[in-house]
Amino acid sequence: MELAQTFRDHGTPNGILDATLAINDLQKHTIFDKVQRLLPDLAGKTISILGLAFKANTDDIRYSPSLVLIDSLLSAGATLRVYDPKAMDNFRYYYPDLTYAASAMECITQSDCIVLMTAWPEFLSFDRSFVASHVRQKNLVDAINMYTLANILPYGFTYVGVGR
Repeated sequence: MELAQTFRDHGTPNGILDATLAINDLQKHTIFDKVQRLLPDLAGKTISILGLAFKANTDDIRYSPSLVLIDSLLSAGATLRVYDPKAMDNFRYYYPDLTYAASAMECITQSDCIVLMTAWPEFLSFDRSFVASHVRQKNLVDAINMYTLANILPYGFTYVGVGR
């Protein structure tokens, strides 16, 4: 994004870069659409968002797709619980009233839908049968394709990935 701004600052055409950034922005909105297909009436539903950082191993939330998703879910009346190993303090600045869980397992408990937004290794090592027994509804939207159908379907989840 900084590179695109540098091109603009110097009046240099950068059509491919701008098109790529536009597609990336559109992609951020598709995650909300996937959640809403699973739960058409989001009002009062508890959505657990795992991963707030732009990418794993950082607390950087600039350009994080979670920002767009959270705005959309709140507008639809969903109740949100969020967890990220490093980025929650940065997120609290923008969303002080969200429910911030102390752990991923606390975040998913009694959830109607889990949304994986950042590829933290701890999310891949979940005890899937524990997760399945602690959610209200077995819906998983995997925005980063961290899981495969074979990893998650045996536990009764409705699984939605990206591009699958």
